[in-house]
Amino acid sequence: EKAALQLQGEYLGTTKKNVDETMAAGVGGMVFIDEAYNLGSSRQHSLYQKEAVDQLTFCMTEDKHRDRTVVVLAGYEREMDDMMSSVNPGFSSRFVTRLEFPEWDEVDVLDYLEQRASKKGHKLAENAKPLLLSGFAEIRKRPGWASARDAGRFFDDLSGCRTVRLAALGEESAAKLAEEASPTYTKEDAKQALANLEKRRAKPIYEKKRATLSREEEEE
Repeated sequence: EKAALQLQGEYLGTTKKNVDETMAAGVGGMVFIDEAYNLGSSRQHSLYQKEAVDQLTFCMTEDKHRDRTVVVLAGYEREMDDMMSSVNPGFSSRFVTRLEFPEWDEVDVLDYLEQRASKKGHKLAENAKPLLLSGFAEIRKRPGWASARDAGRFFDDLSGCRTVRLAALGEESAAKLAEEASPTYTKEDAKQALANLEKRRAKPIYEKKRATLSREEEEE
């Protein structure tokens, strides 16, 4: 497994060596190249990128790899389409199977959070779930939504919010914990974690402008 940028050397010639070593390590198995859109684009295609693509194309045609080694390119759909349309046609034509993984929606995120909580012996408060569903329904529409990656980071943040809340209780925290049948992420924890995520995922500029115009219109 390599990121596409790891295949590209610091100077011409080293890229070929990096590609050869990567492919050699996957003979008869799988070579997984993540963020493969960095192999080129319609806007930029450096000599290092070209060298990586040309060498990968050559390696895949070698007898030791043909019909033996699986090569997987992974990345965001739009960027991958752009890359595949701009690089060596002989390279793109060698990838005959395409798998698309849909983005997680708010229900997927909630299921994930409940599973993570359960594995820790924790649970989500029932009154926190509607808040999480509505919050993620809004945030996932914003630029930069990263599906499972965002969900994983959110769970870590949710755990941190719970820790901060209990620490603020001081001596009362022990009594509060004793009241819980199992450690619980409360609505308060969820609300704070969502607020933190919203700061990292700002609304698109056009929405902010629209809101500003609406306020101006109200004043008139």
